Parts: sequence; C-alpha cells; structure tokens
Amino acid sequence: MRTGKNTESGIIRLTTAFRLSVLGLFLYCAFKVGHIYYDYFLLQTYARDMLLVPKSYNYTAERLHSKFDKYVVKISAPVSSTSIKTYADKEKLSIDVEYTDYLVLFGYDLHTFEFKITEVREY
Repeated sequence: MRTGKNTESGIIRLTTAFRLSVLGLFLYCAFKVGHIYYDYFLLQTYARDMLLVPKSYNYTAERLHSKFDKYVVKISAPVSSTSIKTYADKEKLSIDVEYTDYLVLFGYDLHTFEFKITEVREY
C-alpha cells in the first residue's frame, strides 16, 4: 500500500512542475510580446511628436533621419538606419519606417512581427 501513495505523490509533483513550466513559458512569451509592441508604440509616438514640434517645418530630411535614428539607437529597437525613410519640403514632412521583430524561444522563431510606421505633417 505504501508504494501507491508514493507514486501518487510523485505524479502530483510531476504534474505541478509541468504546469508551472508551461505557465512560466507563457509569461515569458507574454513579456517578450509586450516589449515588442512597447517598442513599436514608442517609435510611433516619437515620430508623431517629432513632426508636431512647432519649428519642425525648418527640419531637413537629413535632420529628421538623424534625430529618429538616434532615438532608435537609444531605445535599442531592431530598426536599421536604411529602413528609415524621411521626406521634407516646405509643404510636407514625413517619416516612414518598416521593420521586423521576432519572437524567439530556444533558438526557434515562434512569430514574426512586421511593423510599418507612417507619420505625415502637412503645412
């Protein structure tokens, strides 16, 4: 009779360990996805705010590009400098960014997130 109780106790421990590991993986993935979307919303908000600066009509395309690129480096977002497209003239300013981020777990790509940020300000 004693072996049955030990086996039952072992199964309960094994089941609990499995459930906790699944919960841990789920929470880790949720944290990573949250971080990916947080970076996206930071970049989108910064692009919008940068174009809403009162004297932004004086910006050149190169200045917009360099300011946005510095911010990308500051927050360590996975955006390459070549994927940032800026346009500036006397009537319109725009920033276009396309980038991809990956949810990776144990070296496997679980999901690919493709983002496109387009902000335009016309005068």
